[in-house]
Amino acid sequence: MNGSINTGASTRKIYHENRLTNFLPYFLGRLELIEFQAVLLEIFEKRTAGQAPSEILEDYQSSHFQPSELEDQQDILEFNLLFLKTLSPRFKAVELSPLVPLGTNSVLTGISQNDVSSGSHGGEIISDAAVALALEAAKRRKELLAKNQKNPTRVDLCTSHRVFKVESSPPVFFRQHFRRFGMCTAGRNTDNNNETFLVEAAGRHIRAYLDFLRVLDKTGFSIGDIEVHFSDIRIFEKIIAHYRIEKDIMRDIQNRDFQFFFEDGYCDVMPIVEKMAHYVTGTFFDEIKESRDFLGKLDETLVAELRRDYPEVRFAFDLDRKTGIEYYSDFCFRVFGKNSAGTRLQFADGGVTDWTRKLLENREEVLMISTFDADVVQKWFRSGAVTEKANQDF
Repeated sequence: MNGSINTGASTRKIYHENRLTNFLPYFLGRLELIEFQAVLLEIFEKRTAGQAPSEILEDYQSSHFQPSELEDQQDILEFNLLFLKTLSPRFKAVELSPLVPLGTNSVLTGISQNDVSSGSHGGEIISDAAVALALEAAKRRKELLAKNQKNPTRVDLCTSHRVFKVESSPPVFFRQHFRRFGMCTAGRNTDNNNETFLVEAAGRHIRAYLDFLRVLDKTGFSIGDIEVHFSDIRIFEKIIAHYRIEKDIMRDIQNRDFQFFFEDGYCDVMPIVEKMAHYVTGTFFDEIKESRDFLGKLDETLVAELRRDYPEVRFAFDLDRKTGIEYYSDFCFRVFGKNSAGTRLQFADGGVTDWTRKLLENREEVLMISTFDADVVQKWFRSGAVTEKANQDF
């Protein structure tokens, strides 16, 4: 079956047809995890008993989880090594397990558990390399805090990992499993609003990707019109709360063509405040003062330095960003570029999350995460690559 299953409708149908409406939900709700695993294992064992090898091959050939053609592994490894060699030595490269504890993604990021491939042994397949890195970073921060409750030592990790996403219709440039580079910086809040941490950590992540793009430009890749867009996800969260946005408008918000602030959705770095004031007034304008002040300071510090060091890149603020609500806590960024066919693609995304704060139950913990879509760049940005001429923002 392609895509994710509507578990609510499916299980209700099963309960009704087998007269289990009251018994099965009660039974499953009382099971300990290890008991639930035992039930699943027996179900899988009975389902596979007597299955013919030829049926396995048929499933393999027809499965939407398998690519139509396999990539050259040596090419992939060389691309990975090129990225790792570009990184600052402060980032420790780690090899992750293919599994994380059951519930990791839904508990930390708010995504539905139905969108994750859950296993029968109390784990789930990694669908987000950044989340897996956050777990390892939290583990290392916990060890540091055990020795000193105010230890400010930062944990900088990176990885290259193949992730798996359960989607009914994955974007045209993605398969359901694909390779992503991931980076994370975990530390402790040293000021009132994380600004020092944010500027330093975001700067390292963004510079790492831009430096890598410069290296790729010299090794047979064509990446033009590079743009980095900065956002503060709290702005749209405030809009939703303040204006009590109704469901029909929310549907428009999820449409990438819907623009709340500007005709083009973006604005050059300054003057942001004046442009926002033209669209939002009164008490709401005061409610987003923290975000307005934050973006203004960001423009004077991090963005100014990046514009100086990367004159070939356009830096802009995207105040209209909707993707990332409930995933990022405030600051986030995206990196775009065009390939030789003129197709514009997003290939990097990052920002501040509250995951280590939740994992360690410590309000002073802060985390910057980011990912880079290695498969997308490796396949679609080689010189001469042919793609559909349509913008793809994921």
